Amino acid sequence: MDMTNDLSNQKYTYLEDKVKINFTMIGILVFTFSFVILKSFIPFQISYLLLLTSIVILLFSTLVFSKRGLVITRVDIMWFFFLMFFIINIAFNNIIRVGTVYAVFVYLLGICFLLLVKVDINYYKYPLKIISLMGFFYAISSIFQYSFTSIYTSNILPLFNPDEQNEILTLMRRGGYTGFTNQTAHLAGYVLSAIGVFIFSNWKVKFSTKLYYFLCLIILFIALLLTAKRAHLIFMVVALLITALFSLNNKKMVKGISKLTITIFSVIFLVILLYNSINFQEDSAIVGFVNELEESLVGLVEGEDISSGRSVLFARSWELFKENPIMGIGWNEFFNNSLGLINTDRGSHPHNIYLQLLAEFGLFGFLFFMLPVLYMYYKTFQMLRSFSMENESLQKWKSGIQFSFFSQSFFLLYGLTGNGLTDYNFLLWYFFACSISLSAMVLVKSSKKKQVKKTDSGNSF
Repeated sequence: MDMTNDLSNQKYTYLEDKVKINFTMIGILVFTFSFVILKSFIPFQISYLLLLTSIVILLFSTLVFSKRGLVITRVDIMWFFFLMFFIINIAFNNIIRVGTVYAVFVYLLGICFLLLVKVDINYYKYPLKIISLMGFFYAISSIFQYSFTSIYTSNILPLFNPDEQNEILTLMRRGGYTGFTNQTAHLAGYVLSAIGVFIFSNWKVKFSTKLYYFLCLIILFIALLLTAKRAHLIFMVVALLITALFSLNNKKMVKGISKLTITIFSVIFLVILLYNSINFQEDSAIVGFVNELEESLVGLVEGEDISSGRSVLFARSWELFKENPIMGIGWNEFFNNSLGLINTDRGSHPHNIYLQLLAEFGLFGFLFFMLPVLYMYYKTFQMLRSFSMENESLQKWKSGIQFSFFSQSFFLLYGLTGNGLTDYNFLLWYFFACSISLSAMVLVKSSKKKQVKKTDSGNSF
């Protein structure tokens, strides 16, 4: 059977000849749900159990139900080598403990997801809806937290563990709202992933649907401002703009970028206008965040440190890399080597995945991780540019590839200031986005081979 038909039309399993079940679809849905609840008040063990369940379902769907075997690509091989290095590094540095086992578990299942999921774009319809709906749900939760703080504190806050409760209260005092997540950075991640889904949806729809999209974006932007996360907002806007830029041909580029820019700033303006019409206070969260952005821009121009003290962490990471340039100090060991740099009672992550890779994995580990990341990003870029040449074989993938490129762009940018290697909700979102591009690469390549065969067959007559 042709690979395109085999992959894009997954076989269904019939139970008692009555119920039609698509196990591949179920596996992708469960995987998506596992990372969209990971940083909520739901215990993380449930998320990990769902993650494991999703891979088991996908494995059975691939090897038992559809009986099509594995499709192994260069990306899969590169990630396999990274995983092997990851395990060797842990053993080499003798850091076998619960945290490292969890880390290997998450990376292994994320890589397995890439290996097992090479499907038609239609399989991503409902997973993307889950991302948008959960992002909207979290957005509403942050607005609820801000509007009804006492109710939130009495009824929602106790659902988190004591450490998370203290962190949430600290962030609230600083003007950041976490909603139903345990950290403003995580809520911002869920919200902006939903923004990406909405922005790169098909807008050639009826007016009522467009209005719905627009209203959802306004609410999502309000929630993003309530998190008071500068980097998330800036990196999201940059990722949106470069995705739109590379999606357009030369004739449509200026017009398209102008429309996207106007839309983004119109939404932001309406958000601020709407918010201020309800609560125009100098000490309000959004006003404070806007002032903080302004101060950051001024500080950047004047050469001040606007990294919230992270420059100390960056310098320490570089020192540790120079001391251990080949194999690094070991996974997550920076945390144990940073006590007192920012917090007197605990360590911190580097807040930069590139420096973290160098410090903890050394030069070899850095290369093993970055090679599949950059290769996947380049391949997604190539597919994105092909849209500008009216490539018919890729047109149905356009929205999915745009979301994938946006997600990968944000992951790379966020890596400059965030903890994308240890915040597994961001990491699993990244693997999910990459699976869209990888699926497109496999299916489109197979489709082209089929067309070539048909052409050769026709010419032979």
